[in-house]
Amino acid sequence: MNKTLKAGVILVVAALLVLLPASLVLADAKGNVKGVVDEVAGDGSSLTLTTKNGAVTVLPPEGFSFEDTLAGKTIMAKGYWAQDQFQAETIKEIGAGDDKDEDDDDGDDGESFQNAFCTGEKEGNHPLVAKIVARYGDAVPTADGTTSEDLIKGWFCEGHSFGQIMLALTTHMLDPESDPYQLLLERKNGRGWGQIWKDKFLIGSEREGMPPGWVHKPGFGSLQENQNQPGFVPPGLKKKTPTP
Repeated sequence: MNKTLKAGVILVVAALLVLLPASLVLADAKGNVKGVVDEVAGDGSSLTLTTKNGAVTVLPPEGFSFEDTLAGKTIMAKGYWAQDQFQAETIKEIGAGDDKDEDDDDGDDGESFQNAFCTGEKEGNHPLVAKIVARYGDAVPTADGTTSEDLIKGWFCEGHSFGQIMLALTTHMLDPESDPYQLLLERKNGRGWGQIWKDKFLIGSEREGMPPGWVHKPGFGSLQENQNQPGFVPPGLKKKTPTP
């Protein structure tokens, strides 16, 4: 990646961090942790897992608690990071006969495994679904009577992580003509967010002669068309609205 493209990616990521609340940004770190259970809290509200990278505090899936019989056993937890703790969505005990090592599977693209909210074992939606809908509001498209929460849950249960869903919705807010679901499919098919943003002119493109690294602000046309217009404000300045 060349320096100008890196600069553009940094600016777009900065914009995303402004739009996303801190608690949801942290939830983007979806993945797995595997290790030996060192200790289970007396009330089952957490356990300490010794992994190859050190000790990790793991929280149980919603509506469940840990049993002290897990102590000393090797487990694989799938879920997401919540601040300095790992929120498990599924827990699997790893036996001596299990050959598959999933340590390096970070789940970046939202693995297709189903949690209790997707399989029907638990009623309702994952708590993050309501938070995403409350945050993004009209940015969540609906059709045929489908509610926003049902739509987000459907995307999640298809295998898209909450972090990827939030990035797709934030990109849709920056580029209203983009379809967040199609963005998710592009990402799942291997296209990086940097390439997606570049193609949508959210970051600079030397190929198109645009100033490298400039963010396309909603409400304006292309940067080429508007950089000389009255009131145009380059990224990084505090003023956000054009002057009359």
